[in-house]
Amino acid sequence: MQLPGVLLEEAFQALELRQQITGLFSRPVLEGAAQVVQLPRPHHSGRGGQRVSGSLDPFPILPAASFQGGPDALGGILEERLHQLGHEFVSPQLAKLVERNRIECGHVFMVSPPGGHSPGGRERPGMFCVEVPASTSNLGPGFDTLGLALELTNEVWVEPCEHGLTIKVEGEGAESLARDEKNLVVRAMRLAFAERRLPGLKLRQVNRIPLSRGLGSSAAAIVGGLVAAQQLLGQELPLLELANRMEGHPDNVAPVISGGLVASGVLEQGAVARQVPLHECWQLSVAVPPFPLSTEEARRALPPQVSFEDAVFNLSRLALLLSGLSQGLELDTGDRLHQPYRERLVPGFAAVCAAARQAGAAGAFLSGAGPTMAAFVDRRRADATEVARAMAAAFGEGARGWALEPRLVGARVR
Repeated sequence: MQLPGVLLEEAFQALELRQQITGLFSRPVLEGAAQVVQLPRPHHSGRGGQRVSGSLDPFPILPAASFQGGPDALGGILEERLHQLGHEFVSPQLAKLVERNRIECGHVFMVSPPGGHSPGGRERPGMFCVEVPASTSNLGPGFDTLGLALELTNEVWVEPCEHGLTIKVEGEGAESLARDEKNLVVRAMRLAFAERRLPGLKLRQVNRIPLSRGLGSSAAAIVGGLVAAQQLLGQELPLLELANRMEGHPDNVAPVISGGLVASGVLEQGAVARQVPLHECWQLSVAVPPFPLSTEEARRALPPQVSFEDAVFNLSRLALLLSGLSQGLELDTGDRLHQPYRERLVPGFAAVCAAARQAGAAGAFLSGAGPTMAAFVDRRRADATEVARAMAAAFGEGARGWALEPRLVGARVR
C-alpha cells in the first residue's frame, strides 16, 4: 500500500487516510511476515503553524495487536514523536488533532517484529509500562565505545501488589527466561532499591528483542528494570552507573537510556556517555541468524593484545565513521580489533557483508558480540528493506531480516 505524498498537516487531518491506515492494520499478516507501507516524513519546518512538506519512506509494520490500544492508538508513541519533531514541525491545530485521535505523527518508524503484543492500556490503577529499545554496538571500529538505539522495543508492564512476585514472559525468551528472583529485570530493580524494600510485583514482559543475538537484550532488561524501579521510588537514579555495574560495559546500556548514537567509556569517575549527532539519512538493516552466540564466548575469542598498526587502523576508521554518521557522508566500518577474531563464530559472516554491500549498504558490521549482522543504509541511495532481505538470504534458512530506524529517545514510562 502506498499513501499519497501530501503535506504532513493535510495527511493527518484526512479522514480517508486514517481509515486506510486503520483498515490496513485490521488485516491479518500471513505467516507473521511484515508488510511495507509508506507514510509522510517531514523534511523541514515552518514556524508559527506553517505547513510542512513530506516525503514517503517505507517501513515494516505488523497488525494492530502489536500496538497498545490497537489501530486507534497506532503505536501509543505520540509524545515521543512530538518530542523528536519539535513543536516547530506541528501546528497547534494538528497537535490537538493528533492528541485527540492518538495517531502517529511524523518520523518513519518500525513497529516490532513478531513477539507478543501490548495490553490494551493501563488496566488497573498503579500499573505502568516501561518501553525499552534494542541497541547495536561497536558499529565496526567503535569496539566497546559506540552504541545506537533502535526502533525495536521490549515492554515491561509493572503492577505493584501487596506481596509476592509473579512474572509472565511473552515473545522472545518465553520458554527460557527466569520467572523468579533470577530474572534480569527483577535483579535490576533490586539493585536500584538497594536497602529499601521492593514491593510485591506482578510483571509482564513483552519481548521483541531476540536473546543472545547482539541486539542488546540484556541491556534492555537491565535498563527496563532500573527505570521501573525509578518510577516506583519516585526519584531520579544514576541509571548509567547502575546499568554499567550490572552489564560490565556501557556501550549498549548508554543508548538504551538516552536514545540515539552514543559514545561511552569508563573513566576515573565512572561510566560516561555522550550523544553524537546522527544524520537523518541513516537506517539500519539487520539480519538475525537462527543460532545464538553468548557474549562470554565472543569475548573469549579476542586476543590479549593487538598490534600498534591495528590500533591505528581502528582509530582512523572510528574518526571517519563518526564524521560520516553525523554528516551523511561515506562510511568505513572496517575493524581489526574484534571482528576478525569473531568471524569464525558466525558462519556466513563474509557472505552477509558482501550481500549488504551489493544491495547498496554503506557499511556492514557485526552487531555487538554477534551473531546478528547490521548495516548502515543511506535512505537517499538504497532501500533498507531490500538490504535486510539480501543479508538474511545470505545467512540462509531461518534467518530474519529487518529494516530498523534509529531510535532518538531512550527507555521511557508510558
